[in-house]
Amino acid sequence: MSAENTRDRILEASLRLFSQKGFFGATTREIAKEAAVAEVTLFRHIPSKEALFEEVIRRYSFLPALKGILPGLEQVGYEEALLEIARRFLERLDERKDLIRIMLAERHHYPSQVKRIFRGLLGEMIHMLADYFRQLQARGILREFDPDVGAKAFLGALFAYVNFLGFFLGTYGGGGVSKFDGTNWTTYRSANGLPILFVTAISIDAQDNKWFATLRGVLKLSAESNQGIQTLTDKNLLDLYPNPVQNVLHISLPGKTGTLEVYDNSGKSVLLNQIRENSNSIDVSGLKNGTYTVKVLADKQLYSGKFMKY
Repeated sequence: MSAENTRDRILEASLRLFSQKGFFGATTREIAKEAAVAEVTLFRHIPSKEALFEEVIRRYSFLPALKGILPGLEQVGYEEALLEIARRFLERLDERKDLIRIMLAERHHYPSQVKRIFRGLLGEMIHMLADYFRQLQARGILREFDPDVGAKAFLGALFAYVNFLGFFLGTYGGGGVSKFDGTNWTTYRSANGLPILFVTAISIDAQDNKWFATLRGVLKLSAESNQGIQTLTDKNLLDLYPNPVQNVLHISLPGKTGTLEVYDNSGKSVLLNQIRENSNSIDVSGLKNGTYTVKVLADKQLYSGKFMKY
């Protein structure tokens, strides 16, 4: 087995155990056993528990995602770009909610070396976002302000949201959707089919079905059933953003060309467009508020997705 594969297994095992037991509860012996390697092998790859924790945070935090999405947002309006950054940030929080919940509880007890890891990570994110603001200022898109202060304010609002959920409500990661039938509340979470716990908008159609826009797509709670939520996802799901949308909807389908069509809830076609290989967007400002289906036929494959117009 290659050294790279061994290192990957160690980091994946570390993520699982740090998420279950936290930095203080997980031992390097347990992590090595989880990764099916000897503890001495673990230390050959990563010299200390603190360094291991730093590697996990760097690999599985929002930083790699931010590095990946910023270049693709250069041709998008800055308001929609910031909405997309926030959306991806909350997605990553939901994916790592167990680790984050423990980190929130432990953070005041971390040794100085671990606290420096978090300060360095935050510093890198601030620097990247500030550079993005500087580029927009150089192009005359943003007015003059201190880019570093702006980046700190934007990211600070997102981190404050996490702190609010974790410390004031004590329910970070609880979330979900609740339905009241006149007598009782029924709450739907991941086990019931909810793909992500952050719900951004709710709509009710003429048949009394409830439609929920989440950070990973749109789902339906049927008016006739309390059994669960129908998640509208598959391997050919389109990445649509921002969702919900007011004016311009962006469709991410890299390297594909084809035909795009938008349908309302009655199945009527309301928009027709062409998909290009690079950036794709459609103006939906003229559509009525509600839930719509997007279908794209590209390279003999059918892709679909749903969005909410408000």
